[in-house]
Amino acid sequence: MRSVQRDLAALSTQFGFVDETQGRTAYWYWPESFRVLDVPGMDPKDKG
Repeated sequence: MRSVQRDLAALSTQFGFVDETQGRTAYWYWPESFRVLDVPGMDPKDKG
């Protein structure tokens, strides 16, 4: 579980999400002001 938290912390610098900890529970989310990412999808027929 701790490695997932470290990965999320590292990725948050690139993808803009933030964390909020309440007790022992961490919540990860994108703030309302976050600009939507346009990530292209992959089509199965595009496999080489």
